[in-house]
Amino acid sequence: MPCLFNSFDPYFKQPFGAVRAGQSVHLSLCIPEELGYVDPHLVLQKEGRYDVPVHYRMKFDGQTPHQNHFSVDVTLNDVGLYFYYFDLYTDFRRIVRGPDNCGVVSWQEGESWQITVYESDFETPAPIKGKVFYQIFPDRFCEGVENKPMPFPDRLYQADKHAEPFWQPNEVGGHLNEDYFGGDLKGIQMKLPYLREMGVDYLYLNPIFEAHSNHRYNTADYLNVDPLLGTNEDFEALCAEARKYGIGIVLDGVFSHTGSDSRYFNREGRYGEGGAYRDPNSPYRSWYDFDSKYKGGYRSWWGFETLPEVNEETPSYVEFITGEGGVIDTWLRRGAAGFRLDVADELPDEFIEKVRTAVKRVGPDKFLLGEVWEDATTKFGFDKRRTYLLGKGLDSVMNYPFKNAVLGFVCGRDAGQTMTDILSICEHYPAPALHVLMNFMSTHDTVRAITAIAGESCEGRDRYWQSARRLTPEQYENGRRKYVSQKERQKNETGRKKIRRDAQGRVAALASFEGLPVGVFRGRRHLPFGRGPAHAVCGPGLHTYRRWHTDERHAHRPVGLYHSNGLVPEAGRQGRRRYTGTHHRLCQRGRRPRHRIPQRGACLRRGCKNVHHRRACHRLRHAGQRYVGRDLPFHPPADGRVTHA
Repeated sequence: MPCLFNSFDPYFKQPFGAVRAGQSVHLSLCIPEELGYVDPHLVLQKEGRYDVPVHYRMKFDGQTPHQNHFSVDVTLNDVGLYFYYFDLYTDFRRIVRGPDNCGVVSWQEGESWQITVYESDFETPAPIKGKVFYQIFPDRFCEGVENKPMPFPDRLYQADKHAEPFWQPNEVGGHLNEDYFGGDLKGIQMKLPYLREMGVDYLYLNPIFEAHSNHRYNTADYLNVDPLLGTNEDFEALCAEARKYGIGIVLDGVFSHTGSDSRYFNREGRYGEGGAYRDPNSPYRSWYDFDSKYKGGYRSWWGFETLPEVNEETPSYVEFITGEGGVIDTWLRRGAAGFRLDVADELPDEFIEKVRTAVKRVGPDKFLLGEVWEDATTKFGFDKRRTYLLGKGLDSVMNYPFKNAVLGFVCGRDAGQTMTDILSICEHYPAPALHVLMNFMSTHDTVRAITAIAGESCEGRDRYWQSARRLTPEQYENGRRKYVSQKERQKNETGRKKIRRDAQGRVAALASFEGLPVGVFRGRRHLPFGRGPAHAVCGPGLHTYRRWHTDERHAHRPVGLYHSNGLVPEAGRQGRRRYTGTHHRLCQRGRRPRHRIPQRGACLRRGCKNVHHRRACHRLRHAGQRYVGRDLPFHPPADGRVTHA
């Protein structure tokens, strides 16, 4: 039976994807004659407590051999999520969403399609589109001031930069993360020329605020840089120097909880006799929820007593974070380009909206990213559907569904399901957010990509197991071939270099996803197998993959570069276009070029009759790549719609 409906196909649904409030949507059905008489209706329901399904009768558009065509136009004025299916109004039949997004006839209730309607004035910062992000875990990146004294006596300095981090539990079974390798802001500033040379446009830094662990997600002081990293003046100098290289700094904002060892809670007493834990009259007392029903006597993040949760609805806390002169305002005026909100799906929508107001008050080009691990439009929390991606909250989110789809595909998952998962994100997310998604293969919170591809799963494994595991050379090489899609350059008998392409390189074939795709580059200061701190790179359509130098604390130049429109970025772009353009002109003249077409992509010009060129096109199309000639430009659609070459 032919396809009845597929929301990914522009014939059946226009425009593709989410729409702005007040925009009209055109839906079409293709009904085979074998189904007999039908009177199809669109059944559309906005999600809400008092919203009910609305039936729209579809008009008959005509016939083609053995098929009847119907369509309907609806205007969606209210922001929110809409779900729909089609009722044939005969024999209790309906058309519902199948596993491949195609419509299937059913006599029972089934899955519906989704339309996301977002604010009509929703826009994201233009300067960030098309840029490359680089994630840095500050303690593990670069030590600008070597052998510096520890600012607090309970910190342990790792002089041996090749040593394994402390991971063994202490006497009470906890992990204090108290060993430091000494990375600092001056070290990042030293590496700015190197980062700019790689094409980096923005640095995303894991937390830099004062905190008493090496990961610094247990904030102790929101208004000051951790003294081991430097001073507030060092941060301002870093931002000023970065701007000279055209690089912006995005900070990690941890606002769902603080540290127990902080000036706000002060359970450990480091900050005197004040603090919410020690003083019932503390101005910070209302920030926390004290009750004997909780472990330790107060509500904490996922039961970790060192991370007491805050009440984000408390007016004094909201004002402290989002008010004029507050945390957001202070750091953006010191030079930061934006914030990434840690565990954004655990923050109330109203709080996120106030954070957005604070960010945009400093400048409309300031960026607000959120950490969300699932489809951000369908996330459910606080007993309601979350709305932070509909135009009043986040600019965009971290794209974990993309990571899961790509790594699953590289490991042998069905290509059709991978396509459906990725296109579902494209369809559900507002176009402004889609264009600035942070896409990556792994982060500091996840299993390293190379481990996920080539090694054993570390899910459910303890730290003892992870510490003892190593990828074998064969596992590493096999995983690298799949991940990078390009073997290292090797010298042949004559000493000339050649490049061997690997057909198993599947990640490169998926590098054209909208937003900010990320190629991950891991720091060496982590457990040798499994999870650990990461440095990541991202940019619209750009993947970079790097290899570590064995004797240095930084990476070589990228091993491979992949761009969504098929062109090598920056300096190599024009040369690549001239090269491929020459190849096409030779084909048009009936001459066989002496060189191979670059494996950057397949020719999109229709009517090319040269057999050699056509075979090359077929081979490259099969790899999911594209070629763009000088006189045949290809640009991803600005409105996020799917196009077919």
